Amino acid sequence: MKDWDDTNSSLSGLRGYGFEPKQTTLLQPADLIAGIVQKCVLSAHKALPCLDNGFSRTFLHNYERHYTRNGVTAAVVSGHDHEHCWVINPLTFTVLDRVSTEFFARHPEVLIKRLKQSPFKPPKVAN
Repeated sequence: MKDWDDTNSSLSGLRGYGFEPKQTTLLQPADLIAGIVQKCVLSAHKALPCLDNGFSRTFLHNYERHYTRNGVTAAVVSGHDHEHCWVINPLTFTVLDRVSTEFFARHPEVLIKRLKQSPFKPPKVAN
């Protein structure tokens, strides 16, 4: 915790910290929106497990009939861009992961270059 306060620390100024009562629920706006949309999609999935009709993505507005009755979903996503707001099929991520893995297996030099560009440095695992 001292690193957060130390102005010479690399962690200084990145985020704040505070201790709120346990009854306080804090969410970032993106977390709230993602949670509301996820609830809607899960409701739709219960009704029909094949949401994507074989496509990799589905327009968000296709789920309007599954919005909550209390109006929360509509309030959170109303006015969204009907052309660019999508719900991505999980299979899409499986395919993208496989494609990326195969690409980097064929071109390891590109992976090395990308890892050097990345600001995230994963911790080294001891063998």
